[in-house]
Amino acid sequence: MAVCSSATALPPSDSTSRSRHIIQLPIFREMNQYVAEIGVVTPPQKINMTADVGSASTWLLAPEATNQATGQRFNHSASTTTNLTR
Repeated sequence: MAVCSSATALPPSDSTSRSRHIIQLPIFREMNQYVAEIGVVTPPQKINMTADVGSASTWLLAPEATNQATGQRFNHSASTTTNLTR
């Protein structure tokens, strides 16, 4: 189910924080989750991100992640702009 027709970054309005931006993405329902395809880093890697309205953080799984989480893995070694912190 598409909610928005295209990805668009909107500039902050006077009623929002100056550092806050709103991005509209097409989303679809996958099983019991709402998912949007995003591109991260340079060159962009396409990842299906689950929309989580209960959290302010977004996590990307690394290939070497040892937990039982399922989903697409982010390949930091294929990125020219990623800085790893541990």
